[in-house]
Amino acid sequence: MRLIRRALHYYREETGRIILLLVMIAVGTGSLILQVFPLAILVDYFAGLRGTGWVSRIFFHLTPDHPVAVVIGIALFYLILKLLEEVLRMFQTLLSIRIGYSALMRVRCDLFRKLQELSLAYHRSQPQGDAIYRLSWDTYGIQTVVQGFIQSVVVNSLTLVYMAVIMFANNWRLTLVALAVAPLLYWTTKLYARVLQAKATEAKEVESQLTTTIQRSSATIGLVQAFNREKDEYQRFHTNVTNSVAAYLRLHWQEVLFWLMVGVILAVGASALLGYGGYLVYQDQMVLKKGDAGFTPGQLTIFFGFLMQLYGPFEEPVGIGFDAGYGCGRV
Repeated sequence: MRLIRRALHYYREETGRIILLLVMIAVGTGSLILQVFPLAILVDYFAGLRGTGWVSRIFFHLTPDHPVAVVIGIALFYLILKLLEEVLRMFQTLLSIRIGYSALMRVRCDLFRKLQELSLAYHRSQPQGDAIYRLSWDTYGIQTVVQGFIQSVVVNSLTLVYMAVIMFANNWRLTLVALAVAPLLYWTTKLYARVLQAKATEAKEVESQLTTTIQRSSATIGLVQAFNREKDEYQRFHTNVTNSVAAYLRLHWQEVLFWLMVGVILAVGASALLGYGGYLVYQDQMVLKKGDAGFTPGQLTIFFGFLMQLYGPFEEPVGIGFDAGYGCGRV
């Protein structure tokens, strides 16, 4: 939060754009969540059911009661939701990029001004490559911190609220089953956040050393050739490149382990939901013959469609504020 508050200082002039971005995120998230309903409505319709949810009621109120009309209406319903999501995502991405680069420009100018004000003693005590790396690459952190904050807090919170309300309204017991693995998923991401952040910091430091080596070698190429030290310089460069690759490989190895753990936990949660949800459908539709008043196949379809989106917010590595550059994290 300290980093986020410091970063927000560079976004003060973007307040209007950020508000517009948040509105688009809210609408886009809603359209994404609703995309599971067309298939659920279709499943229930051909099972002789209409469901009791407000989405189903609105759909059948606007659609003629004929199989062909229902199929066409469902296809159009999904198309409208998908087009709305894609258009909003496009404008959201462009606006987010604009906001991020505006802040990047300000932080780079501030850092350059600060470097100009520092004494000669400081500059002589620090490698030039380190300043170049920080000004050229480390400043990108201003984008990842705030964009990560928007993704982690705003999008994930909206996703959780939207889906939790819909799922609890449909079947609170099945919702609790879906959420049963959430604490394990949360603590796994929290644990790996510390590991990934440490490995990312290590990789950045090694990359900074490589930049310093390149800068020094370029600046002293005449002396190197004059004293026939090309082999020594090559060996120093080779060592730094090897260290850089090794540091990033250690980072990505931890990323791969993290996603493996997440995948295993999600598989357990999905299996539990399918098992218990399938039993509820069997009990209400085949044993008790409740029809629309019971738990329907369409409702199970909605729950399973929500499952990965519901777990999504818990998959974010808690506390990470870095950009691995060319990492293997999921998008």
